[in-house]
Amino acid sequence: MTLDELAVYLRSRDDFLVVSHDGPDADGIGASYALVSALLTLGKRAVAAVADALPPKFSFIDQAGLFVSLAAGDLPFKPQVAIVVDTHDLSYVSARVEALLAWAA
Repeated sequence: MTLDELAVYLRSRDDFLVVSHDGPDADGIGASYALVSALLTLGKRAVAAVADALPPKFSFIDQAGLFVSLAAGDLPFKPQVAIVVDTHDLSYVSARVEALLAWAA
């Protein structure tokens, strides 16, 4: 998929879930936060999620409260699209994230 094709794809959908790998680090949290912020700016519904909880040492990144915990329960809406950032291998995502990806496929 080219960058232009990705832009068309993102513009044609409205509800997004963005996740990173299990045990997220600053890169994954920052990438999730940035993508969700951009999608919100485009008028989309978007949420960043972590499998368990945002690590306290990285909580300063989530200034706008964009992250939810999948362990805490339901998402605020039913996403049309799930996007995984900061990993090339889905074996690095948790079972909770895997279940969401299978459901979104």
